[in-house]
Amino acid sequence: MATYKDAHAYAVEVGDILSKVLNVHITAETLPDGKMYFNIADRVLNETLKNNYSLVSDYTESVQTRLNRQAGLKLRAQRPDFDQDRVKGFINKLSSADDFTDVQWVLGDPMVNFTQSVVDEAIKKNAKFHNDAGMKAVIKRQVKGKACDWCRGLEGTYDYPKGAPNEVFHRHENCRCVTDYLPGDGKKQNVWSKSWKKEAITQREREKQALEDIKSNNGRTDAQEYRKMVKILGPDKMPPSLPKFQELKYNNNEEYRLLRHDFRVVSYFNSPVREELSDSQRRQAVEAYFSFKKDNILFGDHAIARYISRMRRSNGRVMYNYDAVKRIANKEFNYISSHLNRRVKYYNKLMLIYENDRDEVVTFMKTRKLSKKLRKINDGTF
Repeated sequence: MATYKDAHAYAVEVGDILSKVLNVHITAETLPDGKMYFNIADRVLNETLKNNYSLVSDYTESVQTRLNRQAGLKLRAQRPDFDQDRVKGFINKLSSADDFTDVQWVLGDPMVNFTQSVVDEAIKKNAKFHNDAGMKAVIKRQVKGKACDWCRGLEGTYDYPKGAPNEVFHRHENCRCVTDYLPGDGKKQNVWSKSWKKEAITQREREKQALEDIKSNNGRTDAQEYRKMVKILGPDKMPPSLPKFQELKYNNNEEYRLLRHDFRVVSYFNSPVREELSDSQRRQAVEAYFSFKKDNILFGDHAIARYISRMRRSNGRVMYNYDAVKRIANKEFNYISSHLNRRVKYYNKLMLIYENDRDEVVTFMKTRKLSKKLRKINDGTF
């Protein structure tokens, strides 16, 4: 059965394959003017590193699911977050040099190191999740090969998080140290009372204890959050009960993030907004937001407000409709903005501007003239 040690070996292999492929196909000779332009680096690294992240995250999720089952818990394995900031750093580094050969090293071991870090983050996130639920979490770091003095100094087994040094998940270039997550030792601790109790014997008892710990530790704040969200979103947009809400919150990070996004958008239109919208337009904005979301198009509050406010001119003329915007949203990105490196879809005079690290529309407009801040993505491609 696969373990986190196997996950590390898999990550190194996947990262090494990516590094070799990139170095074969991306050279100073294949790049325009021998330079790695931002749009090339952005498209290549985001696509390939997200693929590596997905492959390794699937592997670690399988490992953690098995560990949870062995512990008799029905807790969902936690997937690590994609480190967009680190990818952005790679992109900026590659595109900052006029001569690609000066920065080509970025496509070497940093690609392997990044892929390894997905395993480290998976362990860190699951250990924290279990610790927060009242279970004892133990982290082990083991050197591999001819390790340096720094890595040898970190080798050991630690109670997480209080007994572990901050650097336990850090790794330098060409580091192949292995981090592992060890289930608890048969005892559980309530993080509020600090009292220890003997681990339940049967799987049913273990599941009950885990859920009781979560409710005990976070029940009051979760209940306040749940009531507040029901008041804003209404019961039809929320889990039917507090326990169901807690199950979603602690077992499904993405669904919880989207639920919080729903809450933010609806709250925006229940309070004074900068856009001058009538009460009818505010209701239309909320309805349009959920309609787009149902079609897998996520709008931010400001973007959906602009969509509604600019749909009709003062003379009643309709400037665009839902289907027109939906068609644009389903097209490829074709521009990038120098402002926060946001991605843009501009077709038929309609423009959707997205966050650079997630598929959320942050602003919307109808315009004939493009800003000088926009660059066509296929400029300088190879």
